[in-house]
Amino acid sequence: MTVRADDLVEGGSPPPRQSLLDKARAVRSIRPQALLWMLMLTPPACWTRIRAGRRPFAPTFPDRRPTLPRASLAGRVLSGEPFLRPTTECDCHAPEVLAVADELRSRSAGDWQYAQAVFRFAAGEIVHGVEPAPGGVVQTLRRGYGICVDKVNLFVALARAGGLRARYCSITIDVNPDEATDLIENGPPLFRTYARIFEKLEAEPDLRLQRLGRLAKQILHEHAQRMQRQGLQWDLTFHPIAEVEVGETWIPSDPTWDDAEAAAYGLPLPRLGYQPTVLRQLRAKISRRSEIVPFRGGADVGRFLFCLLARGAVDYLNQSLEEARGQGRRVLEEVGAAAYIRRYRHFYVPVPEIARLGVDFPRYPTS
Repeated sequence: MTVRADDLVEGGSPPPRQSLLDKARAVRSIRPQALLWMLMLTPPACWTRIRAGRRPFAPTFPDRRPTLPRASLAGRVLSGEPFLRPTTECDCHAPEVLAVADELRSRSAGDWQYAQAVFRFAAGEIVHGVEPAPGGVVQTLRRGYGICVDKVNLFVALARAGGLRARYCSITIDVNPDEATDLIENGPPLFRTYARIFEKLEAEPDLRLQRLGRLAKQILHEHAQRMQRQGLQWDLTFHPIAEVEVGETWIPSDPTWDDAEAAAYGLPLPRLGYQPTVLRQLRAKISRRSEIVPFRGGADVGRFLFCLLARGAVDYLNQSLEEARGQGRRVLEEVGAAAYIRRYRHFYVPVPEIARLGVDFPRYPTS
């Protein structure tokens, strides 16, 4: 049975709740002009789909895996233990999830290799793309794309399906105005990613895209400057990471980016066993650990409305991410993954507890 209790929390403290004033300020920061320009891009996007024989609000890209293999449940023992059982948006007992887990397990010599295989699959086989929230991890598998929380859900589901306990982690960042100099370049990776997409918008020949890019970039800079001036503890509940247990050691992981996306935006290539970029670069801390995904409901509604009303802007965002992946692949083909990793070797810090696993773990990855 799927666990849905909201109090399945282990360690840490609940993330701070935003006050009504904070929420009002966040809404006010989204300028009406930006919303207007995003809405203006929707009718042409819908009309393009209709002319191509597609539904007007269909996703930017078709499903990457329209047909999924299903594992047989006959005679299979399905765990009901905490951190191994299905939870909201994480059905680790789905036949489609078990089929992938079985395949990855068959190619892994032990739990550590399996954890690495699950991480590579969630990070590399599910590309970054913005669409309404999927109905669960099976739909994420079928789509082959998703945002950070979709990929984390799949990572947790595959880990549990293969017998490894896994949990969600909420993180917070303490922003010190004396230390924060440029949150766009040195802040959360998503800041850097979207800032570059907005710059690309400004260079477009379409005046609507230019104006939208300028407005969006200005809003992002104003938000970063406000954080610098005030200093605050920034709750990143909307960007959870995960921890997987291998040999009684909990290892943090963030499968948000694949190698091509990381190379395109100048980020370290993600590797399991090293501190995730969001923890290492931003000196973030884990504030809460839970068996269930930290947020849902309202966030899913907002995501649905954004993808519905700003369909043209969402298409542009997804196409920009696809182009970035192509650029990142070319970078890695030119310099090689090993050379790229050496370039960013100072970003790699092994998880302190990794030595308990007894594996040969280098100071930074070699591939």
